[in-house]
Amino acid sequence: MTLSTNLPEGPVIYEHARLTEPMSWVHLNRHNPKTVDHLKGVDPLVRDALLQEDTRPRTTQFEDGLLIILRGVNYNEGAEPEDMVAVRVWATQTSVTTLAAWNIRAINDLDELYQEGKGPNTPGAFIAFLASRLVERITPVVIQLDDDADSLEERMESDDSSSLAKEASKLRHAILSLRRYLLPQREAVAALLRDSAGLLSDKDIFLLRETMDDLLRINESLDTIRERLNVIYEQLAERRSTAMNDRLFVLAIVSAVFLPLSFFTGLLGVNVGGIPGADSNIAFALLCVIMALVAVGLLVIFRRLKWL
Repeated sequence: MTLSTNLPEGPVIYEHARLTEPMSWVHLNRHNPKTVDHLKGVDPLVRDALLQEDTRPRTTQFEDGLLIILRGVNYNEGAEPEDMVAVRVWATQTSVTTLAAWNIRAINDLDELYQEGKGPNTPGAFIAFLASRLVERITPVVIQLDDDADSLEERMESDDSSSLAKEASKLRHAILSLRRYLLPQREAVAALLRDSAGLLSDKDIFLLRETMDDLLRINESLDTIRERLNVIYEQLAERRSTAMNDRLFVLAIVSAVFLPLSFFTGLLGVNVGGIPGADSNIAFALLCVIMALVAVGLLVIFRRLKWL
C-alpha cells in the first residue's frame, strides 16, 4: 500500500508507554513547530541534531544516550524509493524518541506491534528492530533494480539505443542515490555496536550484526548492478559507433563514385574553345553513357575489393 506524503498535523505521531517495562516511545513530526516543546528535556546539542534539515546516517554517544540517524527508502506517493528519508533517534535507558518528516513504513510497523502488545521491550531491542526493518525494506528496491538491468540486457538487440541509454542512466542515478546513504548507514550500525551506551543486549547485538551483513550484501548487489550497467553503456556506445561508421562508409563510397564523374563534368564545363563534342548533337547522350559506365565500373571494382 502506498503511504501518504502527509503526516498528521500535530507534533506527536505515535506515543506508547510500556507499563511492565521501564520504557516509553514517542514518534514526532519533525516539521511541526511544536515538536521542539517535546524535546525540552533533551540536551540542546542533541536537539539541534535531531531537528537539522540535512543529515547523513551516523551514531553518536552523548552522555547516557545514543543519537542515531538512519535512512529508509521512500515509499510515499509520488516519490522515488531511492530518495531515502531520514529517521532520527534519541535513545536512553528508559525512553526512545524518534523524529521524521515523512511516513516511514518501518516506524509504522513498530506502531502496529505496540498496538498488538508485541513491540520491543527495551531501547536496545527497539533500535535493533528499527535498523533491521529499515534494511529489510530496501531489499525489494534492489531486487527491482536488478530486474530492470536484466530487462535492459534482454532488449539490447531490439530497442532503440537512445531510449535504452536513458533508462540505463536513470538506473545508475538510482543506484548512486541509494549508495549515498547505504555506505554511511553500515558505518552507523558498526558505530552503534562499538558505542552502545549499555543499551544493547546480546540478542540486540546479534540482530545488528545480521543487519550489517545485509547492508554489505545490498551494497555488493548495487556494485554488481552498476558494473552491468557500465557494460550496457559500453555496448550501446559501440553500437552507436558502428552505426556511425557504417553511415560514413556509405557516404565515402558515394563520394568515391561521384568524384571522377564530377571531374569529367567539371573538365567539360570549362568555358574555353576546343571542348570535344561542342557541336555534336549526340555528345551529351554519349557523355551520359560513358559516365554511367564509369560509375558501374567503379561499383564492380568496389565489389571485388569487398568494400560493398
